[in-house]
Amino acid sequence: MRRVLIAALALLVLGAVAGGSIAWAKTANGNPDGGLNEVSLDESRTIAEDYLLNGPTYKFDGIEGSVFLTDTTIGESPHCWTFVF
Repeated sequence: MRRVLIAALALLVLGAVAGGSIAWAKTANGNPDGGLNEVSLDESRTIAEDYLLNGPTYKFDGIEGSVFLTDTTIGESPHCWTFVF
């Protein structure tokens, strides 16, 4: 009886993991087509700046008005940039 219960629980867990993996793969990055969302240079810069300004280190000891974009580098992949603040 105990083996049956363990086997049933194992199948339940494996099914949940497999189902979750398939669902995640089909909606990668929130895009129902399974692809990545294309984000423009300006949108990416805004996301990066918001991430920096809302981070715990900047909130703790950052100086308001001290963040400036100094460099933007184009990455090797489409829609991939590196921002230096």
